[in-house]
Amino acid sequence: MSNLPHHHYLSLSLYPLSSSTIDSLKSLGDLPVFGRGEKNKASKVTVGNRYDCLVRLLSSLIALTKLSTEVGLYRSMKTSAFSGSEVSYRVFKFVSGYLVDEGYLIKVEGEWLEGMASTFYITEKMVEWCRDNEIAPRDFGLVNLVRAKYPSYYNEKGKKVQGKPVADISTSGDYQDQVRIVSDINHYLIKHSLSTPFVGLFRSFSNYQDDEKKLTDGGRLYAEGGSYQSLNSEQRLALKIDGECVAEVDIKASHLTLMCFVARMLDNSVPELDPDKDPYHIEGLPRPIVKQWIVAYSAKLKPLTRWSEEATEKLSEQGVDVIDYEVEVVGKAVSSKYPFIYTLPSTAVNWGYLQRREADALIATMRRLAHEYDVPSYPVHDSLIVKQSDIFLVTRVMKESFSSIIGLTPVLKVLTSDEVVI
Repeated sequence: MSNLPHHHYLSLSLYPLSSSTIDSLKSLGDLPVFGRGEKNKASKVTVGNRYDCLVRLLSSLIALTKLSTEVGLYRSMKTSAFSGSEVSYRVFKFVSGYLVDEGYLIKVEGEWLEGMASTFYITEKMVEWCRDNEIAPRDFGLVNLVRAKYPSYYNEKGKKVQGKPVADISTSGDYQDQVRIVSDINHYLIKHSLSTPFVGLFRSFSNYQDDEKKLTDGGRLYAEGGSYQSLNSEQRLALKIDGECVAEVDIKASHLTLMCFVARMLDNSVPELDPDKDPYHIEGLPRPIVKQWIVAYSAKLKPLTRWSEEATEKLSEQGVDVIDYEVEVVGKAVSSKYPFIYTLPSTAVNWGYLQRREADALIATMRRLAHEYDVPSYPVHDSLIVKQSDIFLVTRVMKESFSSIIGLTPVLKVLTSDEVVI
């Protein structure tokens, strides 16, 4: 696995599984230092926040690096990056600085994301301290298993601004049920091994409204700290589960498939997508430009008037310059091939609805595989990473789950490091 990047996002959502481990981690903080204020003594609240941050930071450092000094954990040090975080910017800066001064941590400023984030590495001193205190990565678990964000919006410059995290969703409808579902999946996966740092999954909902308190949109599963989901396709296919080579079972054109399904529910004269043809193939247009237009359109179900900065960057990475493809021209070509696209009412389907239905079906697949067949699976948006020996079982269960939850049988594509299997 030497070809995999040794960087992961520094989350603060891990916590010790026992009170004894909490006490051990707190012992690393020198009380006279933690009790020091800028001029006088720090308040009890500030001292408490510093020790809580120490526990959270050490938990993440130990669990995500698996006590390897070669694994870097990156995090933006902008104050805005701590909005909605478990700890404040000032407290994090104080505690991380303390660990650096004491020789337990190395901070490399601007090493990740073009200078926008700093990367942290544990030292041999940290590794030795953990060994002396019999503390291991398995002593920590993921908290905040279910999260939500407020709706995204576009600023005055037309740039998309991601919705901020919601501080507390514990009173939201079906919150406890969702926590139990994600906890169930994590407890099963912890019995298996993945050949890259992995501590668990959390479920993230979108477009949260304080007045409604409902978890309705989005709902995909994300790996804490990025983990395997931050790898590209080639790197993911080089992974191993329990020492066995993997495959990725992917839903072909998932958003387009779901939109077509909804259109057929409203009008049964709408033809099904041809499973033997590439749904993104339109003569004269690059496949990435067609796919990007459909994905962008599904977010609002409104004709696109321009390519967003995000779309422009993604397409540029694939060697496509949007200047050569006017968004209106692409829209006409897509709607000519799929006339139902412009007939879908936004009240019947939207991005959040599509993603929630897809996520529910994928989670149902994972739970069936785990409890009925003892087969581990790791989600990547609309696909699952599984052992190669489980490919045909997984494809059958996935089709059955989607048919049961949504009412459609998806067309699947299976990739391995060598070839496309299906």
